[in-house]
Amino acid sequence: MIEILRRYYYFRSSNFEPQANILESQKGKMPASDKPYLNFVIDPDLLKRLDDFRFRQRFATRAAAIKWLLDWALKQNPSPETS
Repeated sequence: MIEILRRYYYFRSSNFEPQANILESQKGKMPASDKPYLNFVIDPDLLKRLDDFRFRQRFATRAAAIKWLLDWALKQNPSPETS
């Protein structure tokens, strides 16, 4: 808790630029990595299942768990069901 308060007062007293302004100044620039960026919306139930899997398997991040799951699933040679 002391560390959080120390950081709060440091940022308050410094010329800290809010993240939104930093992102605004970076518009149109490529990210530091050349890797593609994925962004998607999922249902709360699926997110809970993902987080449960992540913690059971001890992945450091959601992104690591998602990458592993996608790689594993694609290796299963899936085909979409057609009606």
